[in-house]
Amino acid sequence: MEETIANVTLAAFRGSRNIMSLILNKEICKSNYMKLILEILKKNKKIEYLCMRDATVDSENVEAISEILGKNKSLKKLRLHSCSITDEKMHTFAEALKRHCTLFELDLSKNKIMNEGAISIGKALEFNRTLKFLNLSQNCIQGKGIKAICRAIQVNKRLEKVDVTGNQIESEGAEAIANVLKTSEVIGTSNLYNANAGDRVAKIIDEALKINKVIVVANLELNAIGDVGAAAIGEGLKLNKKFTALNLDSNSIRNEGIKIMAKSLKANKTLRKLYLQNNNIEDKGAKAIAELLEANTALVELNLHGNQIADKGGKSIANSLKLNTMLVHLNLASNYVGNETAKAFGQSLTVNATLTTLDLTKNKIGDEGAIGMCSGILSNKELKTLNMLCNEIIEGGRDVLKGVFGGKPDLVGRVTRLARIELILWELNVLLGVLGLSLIHIC
Repeated sequence: MEETIANVTLAAFRGSRNIMSLILNKEICKSNYMKLILEILKKNKKIEYLCMRDATVDSENVEAISEILGKNKSLKKLRLHSCSITDEKMHTFAEALKRHCTLFELDLSKNKIMNEGAISIGKALEFNRTLKFLNLSQNCIQGKGIKAICRAIQVNKRLEKVDVTGNQIESEGAEAIANVLKTSEVIGTSNLYNANAGDRVAKIIDEALKINKVIVVANLELNAIGDVGAAAIGEGLKLNKKFTALNLDSNSIRNEGIKIMAKSLKANKTLRKLYLQNNNIEDKGAKAIAELLEANTALVELNLHGNQIADKGGKSIANSLKLNTMLVHLNLASNYVGNETAKAFGQSLTVNATLTTLDLTKNKIGDEGAIGMCSGILSNKELKTLNMLCNEIIEGGRDVLKGVFGGKPDLVGRVTRLARIELILWELNVLLGVLGLSLIHIC
C-alpha cells in the first residue's frame, strides 16, 4: 500500500510542475521515496505550501529542503512538524532561510532542535524580512537558544508570532522572554512553565504587563515565585487591560504576596482565570481573596487547590459569594476547611446565582457541615457539580446529602464516608451493582 501511494505521488509530480500545495502524509514521508520527492521539488517553481508531518527528516533531507528554500521563489508556508529534525545541518537550513524572500510561515514544532539549531535560526531571523509566524514549540531548546530567538525578535520587525512553548526554557531563557515582552508585541501567550524564573523575572514581567498590549495569557507554573514576584505581577495587572488568564500554580506565594496581588486585582476588568494551586496561602491570604471576590466583576474561575486554608479563610471565601456575581468555578480541594466553611457555603448558595462548580475534595468537612449545606444546595438553581469526596462525612451526613442529590437531577454530587475500610466496601458494592444511585461517585 505504501509503495502504491508513493508511486502515484511520484507520477503526479513528474507529470506536473504546477503543483502549488503539497501535504505529504506519514506513509509517504517515511518511505524510501522521500529523497526522490525532494529532488523533484527542487525543480518546482510554483509550490506555495509544503507540509510534512511525522517524517524522518535526516541531515541529508534537511540539506535538500535547504536547497529548495534557496532556489524556490514561491514557497510561503513550510511545515515540518514532528520530523525528528536535529541541530545537524540546521546551519545550512538557516542560511537558506536568511536569504529566502517569500516564506511567511515556518513550523518546526515537535522536533529535536537544541541550542545550536535555535542560535542558527535566530541569526537567520535577524536578516530575513518576510517571515511572520515561527513555531519552535516542543523542541529541546534551552536558555541560550531561547536568548538567541528573543534577540532576533527584537531586531526583526516583521515577525508577528513566535511560539517557544514546551522547551526547556530555564531562568536565562525566562528572563530573555520577559524582556522581549517589554519591547515587542510578538508573543501573545507567555508560557514559562517550570522555568525556575523566580521573583527577578516576575518583576520584569510586571514591567512588561504595564507596556505590552498584546499578551493575554501567562503560564508561570513551577517557577519559585514568592511574595515579591506575586506582588510585582499584581502591580503590572493594574495597568494591563487585555490580560485574561494567569497561572501561578506550584510557586511559593504566601499571605503577604497574595494580599498585594488581590488588592491590585480588585479593579481589574479583564482577568477571567486565576490559578493559585499548591502555594502557601493561609487564612489571612484567603481573606484577601474573599475581599477580591466581593469587588471584582471579571473573574470566572479560581483555583486554590492544595493550599493551607482553614475555616477562617474558607468561611470568608464562602461568604464573599453572597456578593459575587461572576465566579463560575471554585476549587478549594486539598485544604483544611471544615464544618464552618461548609455551612457558610450553604448560606451563600441560597443567594448566589452564578457558581456552577464547587470542589471541596479532601478537606475536614464532617456531618454537621454536610447537613448545613443542604438547604443551599436545594434552593440553588445554577450549581451543576459539587465534589465532596474524601472528607470526614460519615453515614448520617452521607445519607442526607444522598437524598439531596437525588432530588436534584441536574446536579452531579460526589461524597464518601470517612473510614478507608468503609470506602473499600462501598466501592465493592458499586462494582457488584448493589447500589443503584448513579449520582453518587466514589473516590
